[in-house]
Amino acid sequence: MNPALNMAGENPAGGLLGFLRARSIASAPGSETTRASRSEAEDLESLWRDGAHAGDLADAVAEYHGLARWSYTAVAARPALLKDLSRRFLREAYVFPFQEGEAPMLAVADPGRSEQIQAVRLALAASAPLAVLSLEEIELLFEQAGVDEPPNAASLAADAVSPDPTFTEDTDQLQDLALGAPIVRIIDQILERALEAGATDIHLETGRENLRVRLRVDGHLRPEQALPKSVAPAVISRVKILAGLDIAERRLPQDGRTNVLVGNTEADLRVAVMPTLYGETAVLRILVKDTRLLDFARIGLSARDRGAIELLLAEPHGIVIVTGPTGSGKTTTLATAISMLNDPARKVVSVEDPIEYQLPGIHQTKIKPAIGLTFASALRSFLRHDPDVIMVGEMRDHETAAIGIQAALTGHLVLTTLHTNTATDAVVRLADMGIEPLGNEL
Repeated sequence: MNPALNMAGENPAGGLLGFLRARSIASAPGSETTRASRSEAEDLESLWRDGAHAGDLADAVAEYHGLARWSYTAVAARPALLKDLSRRFLREAYVFPFQEGEAPMLAVADPGRSEQIQAVRLALAASAPLAVLSLEEIELLFEQAGVDEPPNAASLAADAVSPDPTFTEDTDQLQDLALGAPIVRIIDQILERALEAGATDIHLETGRENLRVRLRVDGHLRPEQALPKSVAPAVISRVKILAGLDIAERRLPQDGRTNVLVGNTEADLRVAVMPTLYGETAVLRILVKDTRLLDFARIGLSARDRGAIELLLAEPHGIVIVTGPTGSGKTTTLATAISMLNDPARKVVSVEDPIEYQLPGIHQTKIKPAIGLTFASALRSFLRHDPDVIMVGEMRDHETAAIGIQAALTGHLVLTTLHTNTATDAVVRLADMGIEPLGNEL
């Protein structure tokens, strides 16, 4: 049994400082209010700087937390695990990673610094049990390890953890953190990984204990990494800044977009931020701006399917509806189709939300519902511009669907999408929107 616990299995009144006072290592504080405003870690360091014996402090901390007390020589004799980690962060947190056999361990002066310890564990991708050393011994270990080395992406989350848990309420400080190098590089790293994996969406989800990062690849969400919850407000604020959103607004959903250059790849990001129980979450829809992809062979269609689509596109009029779940490539398929139809003998127009591919020679319009420019109103206006081919980004309502079908019946080739899981579901969806069967409206 941990000797620091009372008969009920709980820590004694006064926490660690009460435990230290009971062992005459710390004197009674002059002001409990002043003590309450300071962290346990600050008190430990203050006691040491004020003359308390470092070894006695470490012995008591180990006993209080029920952890093993290691010596400086035992840790110094083992390989240090400092490569790719921010030594500045480690020194400030009094955490020294080392190798014990086949597994990492963390030498710590204060096991109560749970957020910093968890950040280092995440960077090491290991559970890393704790060993207690004194503050003085931890400093000696870093002096022995030599000159600081620059961190790489693996330690950015640890480097970005704020020691002040109240920082999330300070908008100015949030902006400073969001523009700081560690947070900027965290976002850059996530974007690079998403593009490498061919992801269509990035999910940044603030939970009870961490900020979970997931990627949607081939229609399926897959876990990518978990960052300390301490960095969540700054990471979400960085996304808001990129998308031109208000970082001070955390009560309402916000939507925006931005253009980024990751390596040699240019991409559009559609950003949606939503407040949730544990903080804000963000979803970034990725659209790579590479018109070289607009080829049916490049987007993964078989020769048989390509032939079937090309026959449909050869018709002088009618409607082609592309269906599929989120991220399945509906818009890319439409963009590829109108690229094939784009020649001097045709007038090709499109109504989109947003314009995801900028295609030379095609008259593209983005809807703006706030001023009355909807899919239906834009489509109705375009019909007076003598088009041959009309692309409608999505049939969302009865009016848009009805105008699109009427256009197809009056000599235009209409290309559009419906958000359904299968092609046969499109019939049910059209009926649900109030489109009459063939012989009436169709």
